[in-house]
Amino acid sequence: ESSNGSSSRRRNSTSTDTSHKSELESWMERKKRKEELKGKPPDDYDNVTTISKASKNPYRVLGISQSASPRELYGSYKRRLREAERAGGSDRAFSDVGNAYRRVKADMKRQEARRLRRRVSSQQN
Repeated sequence: ESSNGSSSRRRNSTSTDTSHKSELESWMERKKRKEELKGKPPDDYDNVTTISKASKNPYRVLGISQSASPRELYGSYKRRLREAERAGGSDRAFSDVGNAYRRVKADMKRQEARRLRRRVSSQQN
């Protein structure tokens, strides 16, 4: 009886080992790809904004128009983060989306400040 119990345990552990092995292998492959990317020079980065050249237009990165509301901006930001996570979650994808969000949000704040200054100056005249 004890020999049957131990063989069934071994069988169960090998089935979990194969699934664990595939997870481990996929993790190792992801790590290897990250290491390969680390060694490459950052020639495709814009030194001023640290957003890659492929995504210089933050509105295009977020998939919104320049007339989007803050609510639409935030929704698009969250949606793009989920998409980046589903696609493998590379650090670059997250940083591109985050940088684009910060740039657009800062632009919206500047536009609002301009509107307020214009309103105040027109009321004073």
